[in-house]
Amino acid sequence: MDGRRSARVLAGYDGTPAAKLALEVASALLPCTHAWVTCLWTTLPDAAGAAAERLIAVAERDAEVKAHRLASAGLAVARSNGWSAEPWVERGHGAVGRRLAELAGKLGPDLVLVGTSGAGGVACDVVRFCFQPVLVVCSPLPVIARAALREGPVLVGCDGSVGAERAREVAGRLFDERRLVTLTVPHARRSGGSLAPVVAETLATGADRERAAVVVVGAPRSALTAAVLRRITRPLLVVS
Repeated sequence: MDGRRSARVLAGYDGTPAAKLALEVASALLPCTHAWVTCLWTTLPDAAGAAAERLIAVAERDAEVKAHRLASAGLAVARSNGWSAEPWVERGHGAVGRRLAELAGKLGPDLVLVGTSGAGGVACDVVRFCFQPVLVVCSPLPVIARAALREGPVLVGCDGSVGAERAREVAGRLFDERRLVTLTVPHARRSGGSLAPVVAETLATGADRERAAVVVVGAPRSALTAAVLRRITRPLLVVS
């Protein structure tokens, strides 16, 4: 980001090594950042009877305490990596990924950050439902990808679509001090998704060749994004 204000990041945090790594990686990519370190906890369905209600109340109190504890731990990670940060703990119903996306819609961050140990359900749900850019960090991060974080360029997949052009604009705004590299790829969606694995492989190969710090795509609700999440081992920015 430029000098006018820091980036604002909604960082999902659940205490896992993947979530911790995501904060560490994102702080290297976006050193001037304010984060909402977010931990969501789930309310339990109502139950009949006083005894059942007491058990539910105890379980929910424990869940809330744990959520605050996790948010505090994530806050420490974010601050130790140079970010300004504040905790955000929220209760609710439903899938965590969708709730993170809904919260992002209310807070309006510049991007949403999630860590995953694979093409996990939470990360996929955030990408699917979120209208803000989503930065997905896969764990573990290969040594070659970690080495590129500080000074590596930003690789943007370009298929000639409006979405790809928007992805390039957003990447240029978020990573304004990094070199932007455009890689031309086939238009996977026009092929009904059949070219998605080919595009994902092209992006992965290009990222290795350019020693990219982050890969950017503009197809959040397509087969391409799912394929890229499975193939790319570098931080991935998905832009709506």
